[in-house]
Amino acid sequence: MHEYEKMVLEVLKTKKEAKVEELIEDTKLNRDAIIWALQMLEQQGLISIDRQKIFVIKLKEEAREYLNEFPEEKLIKDINKNQDKINVNKLDKIGIIWAKKNLWIIITQGLASITKKGLDAINNNYEQRTILNILNKKNEQDTDFFETNKNIIEILKNRNLIEVKDKSIITRVSINKINNIALGNENEVNVLTKEFIKKYNNENIKFKNYDINADVEPVYPARRHPLNLFINKIRKIWIELGFKEVSGPIIDSSFWVFDALFSPQDHPTRDVQDTFFLSNPKELDISDKKLINKIRNIHQKNWREKWYEAIAKQAILRTHSTNVSAHYLHSISSTDKPIKLFTIGKIFRNESIDFKHLAEFHQVDGLIIGENLNFSNLIFELKRFYEKLNPKIKINIKPSYFPFVEPGMELNYLDKKTNSIIELGGSGIIRKEICKAMNLKKKNVLAFGLGIERLIFDVLPISSLTELYKNDIGMLRNIKEIK
Repeated sequence: MHEYEKMVLEVLKTKKEAKVEELIEDTKLNRDAIIWALQMLEQQGLISIDRQKIFVIKLKEEAREYLNEFPEEKLIKDINKNQDKINVNKLDKIGIIWAKKNLWIIITQGLASITKKGLDAINNNYEQRTILNILNKKNEQDTDFFETNKNIIEILKNRNLIEVKDKSIITRVSINKINNIALGNENEVNVLTKEFIKKYNNENIKFKNYDINADVEPVYPARRHPLNLFINKIRKIWIELGFKEVSGPIIDSSFWVFDALFSPQDHPTRDVQDTFFLSNPKELDISDKKLINKIRNIHQKNWREKWYEAIAKQAILRTHSTNVSAHYLHSISSTDKPIKLFTIGKIFRNESIDFKHLAEFHQVDGLIIGENLNFSNLIFELKRFYEKLNPKIKINIKPSYFPFVEPGMELNYLDKKTNSIIELGGSGIIRKEICKAMNLKKKNVLAFGLGIERLIFDVLPISSLTELYKNDIGMLRNIKEIK
């Protein structure tokens, strides 16, 4: 018998029964040692253990933002304050979803108005917020609390605001067969060491039985970040589809990010609201003067506005990875072979952060260059990609406008968790003006630029892209491997 087991039994022979805290105090052993000893003694039938099931509830970061007010509560207060119908486009989407679900509002012809139930809710405590605050103060709750508030807890869980795990705790330990327990001082070996093996002579030595079913602490091996794994999966798919990976600069001039892609110099996306402009370096030179003149002529002819080289030289953080495509269109202009290229990298946009928007995220961009290519070829390649990535996602395609393609299309899908349309990216056929400037007169160029983080909603148990960058160790340890 191990010395820890003996120490616990000595205490129990005197007290007959005890709590774990009392055993820790009397034996001076740590909690892990006591729990291990109790499990061993219970397996031998020497003690009885009473256990109680409790629920451990962890609040997610988004939930902490709702401790004072939920989005649906703020929404009905705003509507009530205006005392009029409000255009739904001006309201928080999450708030609309839950206010409708609670029957607090009705929406008619795009206008939201508050119901009597909504007016009553303004003056009463919201159950979801009440329970959330209780869980914030005490994250361990007994079965009675859980059963009483099961419906609300389930709603909070489905909203991805909390994580719920149950565990068993030891409430009382009592001794069995008092008269038959012999503690003994037999020479029992618990651990095999190199020194013991050298001296072992097989005399008067008893080996402790090894229990392969004994509880042990979980082991967390080193793992890659799930976003990194997801990007590698995307990379592998494009390579399988015959594409070659290329790369390009994150810091680039407006010329390659915008001008070379036929984006007018007064386009809203160039505004400081969307683009991060650098102060050092403030400008980046453009070496190909012939190309500058071609791009100037194309802009002035088609947009009918003066084109400024100083604007084109502005140093920026790229707002899309299509700048890599622009560089490669210029560098491969003399080839006659069909080419399929893709690039994966970070892009930066000065946007307000919410559940599906970040200021820094990733994009995969691609080109298909050859003769007699059309829209059907592009749709075929994109559908092949998404089928390999996640067959469960139903991709929707609709016409859209982008300055550097004609025609253009947008890809999106319905995220069932948030009931929101998630835009995935744009694509189309590169404009003839751009091909002409890059000396690709006889070529057709198909292009696409797709978001990466937004696709991860259907792969990981997250409700906001911000969760990817919070380095939540619990999530990173327990998340399923992405293959």
